Amino acid sequence: MDSSLGVCVKAVILLLSISILMVSTKYRGILGFTFIYVPFFLLTVLLNTDSPIAPTINHLLKFVTVVYVYYAAVFLFRTNKISQKKIVMAFYVNTFLLVVNIYSGLLGVGYYAYGDMLGCKGFMYAHNEMSGMEAVLFGTSYFFFYQRYTNKKFVLIIINIVFLMAALLVSTKAGILLVIVDLLLVPWAFKKSKGIITSFIKTSKIKIIVLLSIIGIMVYYGYALLEYSGAIDRWTYFFDKDGTDAIYSSRDLFWEEEKYEWIDGNIAVKLFGLGGNRSVEMDQADTLLNYGLMGIVLVYSFYFSLVVKAFHYRNRSVYAKYLWLLNICILASSCFAGHLLFSGLMGIHFALMNAFLYSRDILSNRINSYEGEKCIN
Repeated sequence: MDSSLGVCVKAVILLLSISILMVSTKYRGILGFTFIYVPFFLLTVLLNTDSPIAPTINHLLKFVTVVYVYYAAVFLFRTNKISQKKIVMAFYVNTFLLVVNIYSGLLGVGYYAYGDMLGCKGFMYAHNEMSGMEAVLFGTSYFFFYQRYTNKKFVLIIINIVFLMAALLVSTKAGILLVIVDLLLVPWAFKKSKGIITSFIKTSKIKIIVLLSIIGIMVYYGYALLEYSGAIDRWTYFFDKDGTDAIYSSRDLFWEEEKYEWIDGNIAVKLFGLGGNRSVEMDQADTLLNYGLMGIVLVYSFYFSLVVKAFHYRNRSVYAKYLWLLNICILASSCFAGHLLFSGLMGIHFALMNAFLYSRDILSNRINSYEGEKCIN
């Protein structure tokens, strides 16, 4: 049954983030801008549209929470007032709970991902946000697993299988794609591509045969899980139409229906959007509909700044090298998947994942000494 427990938890986290940011003079400007812009935005929506105010605030807080949690965590990491080990453990615990939720669907427990008993998502109610949750939780946890178990290939193979099968059970295209990207990006970040190729060439024939056998088994059972979840039939339906439908799953048609209300609106609507909780399952379109041109600038300025910051440290931090590419992949996926940039489930984890970049452990030899990586003093 529906519960407001998640809303209460996120409200507490948001209030804690605000209290942390109020301590630092550096981040008070973010609070000041928000407290001026948000009331003005809400008043504009009330005067120019018929959108209900409650869904408008609820949707807006999903983005605001990401911003506040990110800067609050950055402040705590920079001042060494938060332990990275505890945050890493939080990712491990949340990853474990997500995996248990997904695999419980095999027992018929919880919700199905789609109608007609298709797909597994356990007790996670918002199925359209599962892709982002998988990408952030699996990816971040796998990074620290990989760093810890670099020399234990069997452990890493098991983790790969567990994460990949979980993505196949949920059966969203974006989720499967992003999890595969996670599992490829992490080892790539720790090793140079030339080193990976050389290592493979030098691998014994027996190990190569074992590896190919494992891949074959994973492909076979992966297909079986997709068929079991009903994902193949669902995807075949869209591929039978045309290439656009295969990628967008008819979201482009939703946009064609919804865009005219924004286009026909006055200058205030074009600048500040229609409000409400409008969604065509593509985040760039959702941003324009809900927040207008100003929203496009503000929302994407924040997310692009995260990409730029990670890119800046990519040659000096293994984590940054991994992070900037994952951020790009998530932004790209949000253009056809939706509910990634405005996710109540993924948002807090996404903010913490990016704030890790400012952890002293991440920027120290304890993390970045692998294969001669340079470190930030």
